[in-house]
Amino acid sequence: MHSLLSLPEDEEVLLLRLAAYNILTKYETDSLPIDPLSQLQLDDKVKIYSQQFLAEYWGDDIGHYLKEYDHGFLTYSADMDKHIVFYNEEDPPEVKRWMLAVAISEIFLSTKVDEMSIALSDRYTYAEEFSYFYLAPDIILDRCKISTMEEILEYCKIPFNKAHYKAKKLRKQRNIKDVKRDFLEDSLLKNFSRFINKVNKRPSLRQQERPSNTTRSSAPM
Repeated sequence: MHSLLSLPEDEEVLLLRLAAYNILTKYETDSLPIDPLSQLQLDDKVKIYSQQFLAEYWGDDIGHYLKEYDHGFLTYSADMDKHIVFYNEEDPPEVKRWMLAVAISEIFLSTKVDEMSIALSDRYTYAEEFSYFYLAPDIILDRCKISTMEEILEYCKIPFNKAHYKAKKLRKQRNIKDVKRDFLEDSLLKNFSRFINKVNKRPSLRQQERPSNTTRSSAPM
């Protein structure tokens, strides 16, 4: 298990949740699905390119990059004082979204990115945990009454296995409405208020799938 700060697991999870919500607030995020590509493109401390662009720029074989960094990698330029993200533009949109969330976790939380190129992967426990909070924030899912795997897939657009696991986690945890909110959750709720209202006016997937109770009139004899 790769720990972020050698904290007890429950304290680390709390830290990662707060970090994810803080960054969502920093980027003034106000709806799902989260778009980390656009957020990174607007961050003046980050440069972001595809690996395909990098290979073409240097006249290299893209296969070399994909063999070494399947989903992309992150590095740091001391000269520019910027983090540089290279992603695989051929990844499915939901995988690309997840891996760019991993990049955000590394940029803001890792102490190693200044020393080396880091492959974009969720094999690090903290990067995966962060991405769950970042791309599918509990407080927003709760207020939108999003809880099933199908609903998470529809609204958050994360990989299937991640949506399945997130739904399981939501079923296990206690109702967060019974927990006192912190200021970051209040900030997120304020930013997402229009989105929450919009979602709550839509019929849920379960309602859409429910058979109609309307009785058809009998055909005339």
